[in-house]
Amino acid sequence: MLIRALFGAVLLVCFGSTADLQIDSLLAQDVDSAVDIEAAKKEASAAIANEVASYVAAFNSKDSAKLASHWSPRGIHTNRTTGNRVVGREAIEKEFNALFKEAENLKLVVNSEEIEFISPSVAIDHGQAKVTQTGTDKAERSEYSAVFVFREGRWLVDRISDVLIAEETSHHEQLRQLEWLIGTWVNETQGVTVETECKWTQDQNHISRAYRLIEDDNVEHHGLQIIGWDPNSKNIRSWLFDSDGGFVEGTWTKKDESWLITSKGILPDGGVGTAVNIVRPIDEDRLGYRKTQQVIDGVVVDDSDEVILQRQK
Repeated sequence: MLIRALFGAVLLVCFGSTADLQIDSLLAQDVDSAVDIEAAKKEASAAIANEVASYVAAFNSKDSAKLASHWSPRGIHTNRTTGNRVVGREAIEKEFNALFKEAENLKLVVNSEEIEFISPSVAIDHGQAKVTQTGTDKAERSEYSAVFVFREGRWLVDRISDVLIAEETSHHEQLRQLEWLIGTWVNETQGVTVETECKWTQDQNHISRAYRLIEDDNVEHHGLQIIGWDPNSKNIRSWLFDSDGGFVEGTWTKKDESWLITSKGILPDGGVGTAVNIVRPIDEDRLGYRKTQQVIDGVVVDDSDEVILQRQK
């Protein structure tokens, strides 16, 4: 992935400013009072926080020279993916230039969570960083530890380490496995027409499936099914409500090119039914559907023949 390949530790920097704070000397003093020590740490932490904001602004405005100036003269940047090391401000500036040239519309957000002081002139910033690319769904988050040194009257990045945080796939992306269902499908057999229309909901996080059974120009039966991603069970699930008052819950599992929908329903009279429904794409314009392993109120029902539905264009 472009962002991962190019950013490496660039995601993780937290960063210098022009403020000439006498923090080094303050922290280096023999401080008798714990209050004075905490005050010095608080002042240094505030300076680093301001530098973070300055760095983020420079990154988001693609100011490579300013970004590089936040590193120490011998700062080391290691590419997470390739392992290549870049040393010094000039080399780091070139890397930023290459990054901004190849990947446009990048946005950096840094959340500094804890600053640990190792000595009066060395601190480690722990936090998270996120880079997104406007107009795309590309995003990377990482947990980082950035080593800062107090040099030239400011806090400068010396080196960093980071670990990528696995991003949860969106509900929409999970359901794209069923995107081939989108459309209107029809089957006509012996005077009975079955119509079903599948479409994305407005939020693109669910698929709705409305169906009708038509005989002699009369709608004899209809229903609505909502298909969604269950982040708890990590499965695609569905909920169907029919015109007779029954409802069915299903769990979808892919097997080869078919989808098995393990279903349990409550009938209009309060009875209970279970089944494994199988739906499969035959080609771009045809799909097959059949019921298997049906049990209604404890009575086994024969499997149905496969019904072939044709896409309407």
